[in-house]
Amino acid sequence: FFSASCIMYGMMDVGTTHGKNTLHWILHAVAFVTIAALFILQQLPKNERQLRVPQFQMEWSPKGAPKTGHRRLTGGTKQVLITGITGMIGSAVAQVCVRQPNTKVHGLVRWRSSLHNLNKVLKDIELHYGDMQDTHFMRKLIDQLRPDVIYHLAAQAYNGVSWESPAYTLTANIIGTLNILEPLRQLDMKQTKLVVAGSSTEYGHTTSFWEGPIPETAPLIPVTPYGVSKVATEMLCRQYFLNYQLPMVVVRLFVHVGTGHTENQAIQNFCLQVAEIEAGVRPPVMKVGELSTRRDITDIRDSAPVIVQLADLGVPGEAYNMASQKTVRMSDLLDIILSLSTRKDIKIEKDPSRLRAYDEKVLLGDNTKIRNLTGWVPKPHLESTVADILDFWRGEVSIRYHLRPKPRRHYRRETMNNGA
Repeated sequence: FFSASCIMYGMMDVGTTHGKNTLHWILHAVAFVTIAALFILQQLPKNERQLRVPQFQMEWSPKGAPKTGHRRLTGGTKQVLITGITGMIGSAVAQVCVRQPNTKVHGLVRWRSSLHNLNKVLKDIELHYGDMQDTHFMRKLIDQLRPDVIYHLAAQAYNGVSWESPAYTLTANIIGTLNILEPLRQLDMKQTKLVVAGSSTEYGHTTSFWEGPIPETAPLIPVTPYGVSKVATEMLCRQYFLNYQLPMVVVRLFVHVGTGHTENQAIQNFCLQVAEIEAGVRPPVMKVGELSTRRDITDIRDSAPVIVQLADLGVPGEAYNMASQKTVRMSDLLDIILSLSTRKDIKIEKDPSRLRAYDEKVLLGDNTKIRNLTGWVPKPHLESTVADILDFWRGEVSIRYHLRPKPRRHYRRETMNNGA
């Protein structure tokens, strides 16, 4: 403080020595302002003198907090919003979230969506009917709920469908995501953690030259409309993070399987065909596409808890591969399904309509980053997973065609899950 004062007044002496009155008074003013600033700084505690950098901390707030800005008071109920909650992944994430203490789970549902996948948690969640592409509705919903965490899992999520409906795929996935980001920006909800579902299809052509498991740093070169939509979604989220400090995390999901999925996925379609053949509504001939490809497959029951963890542990702006880091050849997967069938006379026939214009030969993810972050160790049990999926489709076929009651195993498992 004393040194700064001496320097300033020494400068004023230099100015007067040369007879520069204007400079003299300017230096007087600068000296006064500097000395005043130094004096104020001296009065502050040491821990207040450093530049404060915004930190993304998840502290939950009570319902009664005002709606200006965002609420963050410790001790309240955590509000969680899940888009795509009726899907295989969304319903599995919901099952994890409802078990967390002091957590209220909200789900975005389209009017025509089946609630079958939510039968285990329906009484514990609150549903909101609307559409991701409705800009006004999404702003109103987010403003009303003020969620602490959003798991954005809604999408047109099938490669095959994206070839047939590229415009719908791009619109649903990109604009749908924008309709979450814009309300968060407009409402200044910088503490809401956004976990977004990405996809292994973002890597695309990279799989043709990359040796070994693909890490998150590998080039994103999508080769399907769906892959393009997911890259655009991820880039859009990262732009909002960098420009508006909205904390987001992307989880790049490799092939995920489980009960409650649609028949558009290969393993689901294989099991559906077998179930129909067993029920006698299809000839004993299976239609298949390319069987030489290898895929990294994870059971959603294994990974759902880790997806939920990313809201707390994920570094904002980062992407994480969700993969088992093991592959299975599609022909081997089909053999497992056939070995579980009651029919031993099923023939395989390649269907040209099921072949894609571009199909990655090997899709293998490096899960090192997410393992180091969460401690997750994948526990693949492919035979058990396939058995559950086949059993699920047996039950669905019996309902779809009004043939007979659900198979005993399917009924017993569902009854137990409902606590009966």
